Amino acid sequence: MKRMLPLLLVWFGAAALRAGPLPFVNGTQNGALVWTNEIPDATYRVLGLVNSGDYHATWQQAQGLQMPTNGELRVPAPTEFGVLRLTHLPPAGMALVEAGEVVRGSGEAAEEMPIHTNFIDSFYVDRIEVPFALWDRVRRWGLTNGYTDLPPGDSGWIQSPPAPNSASNHPVVNINWYDALKWCNARSEAEGLDPAIRMPFTADVFRTGEIDNPVLDLLAMGYRLPTEAEWEKAARGGPVLNHYPWPSLGGRPADHLDATRANYVSSADLYEAGTTPAGWYNGSQWIVVGFIRFPGRDMANGYGLYDMAGNVSEWCWDWYDGAYYDNRVYENPTGPDSSIFGRVVRGGDWYSDANWLRCAARAYDGAYELRNYRGFRCVRRASVISGP
Repeated sequence: MKRMLPLLLVWFGAAALRAGPLPFVNGTQNGALVWTNEIPDATYRVLGLVNSGDYHATWQQAQGLQMPTNGELRVPAPTEFGVLRLTHLPPAGMALVEAGEVVRGSGEAAEEMPIHTNFIDSFYVDRIEVPFALWDRVRRWGLTNGYTDLPPGDSGWIQSPPAPNSASNHPVVNINWYDALKWCNARSEAEGLDPAIRMPFTADVFRTGEIDNPVLDLLAMGYRLPTEAEWEKAARGGPVLNHYPWPSLGGRPADHLDATRANYVSSADLYEAGTTPAGWYNGSQWIVVGFIRFPGRDMANGYGLYDMAGNVSEWCWDWYDGAYYDNRVYENPTGPDSSIFGRVVRGGDWYSDANWLRCAARAYDGAYELRNYRGFRCVRRASVISGP
């Protein structure tokens, strides 16, 4: 199948690759990377090979910086670097996950084997988990536009956080899989987008009730839940076989996890018995150990996504099958046709230990279940797929 990729890449340094049209890169000046746009109003993203113990010499975005116009980009200049020209800018609040392969699975558990490779088309993904305020705003629109049974949900915290008025910024919880699907459709229709989840046989928009076999339209431009494969690619952020969405290659998973990186059980953050605000691990988080209070670090992964590990576990589209990886579906897998277990859940949460926060960790729950540690994030189609 032919694909229109959403970006162009040029690489400089020891392994140079040229594809045009390209920005003219002047080089580095006093540790800063400088280039000149050849295309008016083009937006570029800088990638770099970071050669340090913290990043294990894997390809990482150089602080995820994007420049919309001519200018000087002051970032530590890596040994090798590249510049991406973005031709499909993400919608507000979303990030672009480029089309390509992702290595999935691990050797940690039987259901995560065999380690295999999938090709995933480009998609946009919410940078943070759906916050309660957004849920409530779309829900209120939906209740007057055919979505008559969308539940109120909860704001995701158990004990009163330091700033009680911030609860609306916490991820929405206590919504089941059906609720998430219908809300995605309501969000789509409220924004004038073609809904991606349809009723079987009739192809009507899924707006009410609980249907175990709704139809997923991957060509629709509306919001939907990620497939399990899309979720894992988004969580990994580019690097291969790291335990978590940050540099964490090799050794025991727990050795790469601490309270500055994610919200999990006994993580000692200020919101210990419940969720943190969505995206709180952006460097503004504070950790308290005894009488010592210290700030954390920005934990956006390679795609600029937050809380892909911890805070709330997230619904995915797929039915769960512990042996599904044996099928070796290569391109855009959407999971088995049915299951006695329920739907896939990913990412771990504030109630989970280190194991369930891993990028490869697979879990499931009944589609009707409500949990005060379960939420979701949306994806949208970004690639343009034509005929064979």
